[in-house]
Amino acid sequence: MIQRLENQVRALPEEVTKREARLPSARQEAEDAREALDVPFKHQEALDAARWEVERIDRAMRGEETPQPTLDPELEALKKRMRINFPGAPAASRSTTGRESSTSGHSPQAARAL
Repeated sequence: MIQRLENQVRALPEEVTKREARLPSARQEAEDAREALDVPFKHQEALDAARWEVERIDRAMRGEETPQPTLDPELEALKKRMRINFPGAPAASRSTTGRESSTSGHSPQAARAL
């Protein structure tokens, strides 16, 4: 046991030298990592799509209603305003008949909302 301890003590200067030699590359690696944190993730869109698909599959497995993906934030904002302004109106995602798809007879605001 004492022999092992003596060998480790003798090896300390060599170990210090090795670690000092690796220090510049470790510092450069840390700097590169800091810079990489500022760069946007180039596959964010694919990641979001994959997350959406996982959520859709998870909901389907639980037997919950499967929501439709949000493709256009402006359209979603318009739908939200419609729900606030016309709380009794049918949801836009439901199927419509031919007479419901026509905008005649509606106010200009309702026509824009459709």
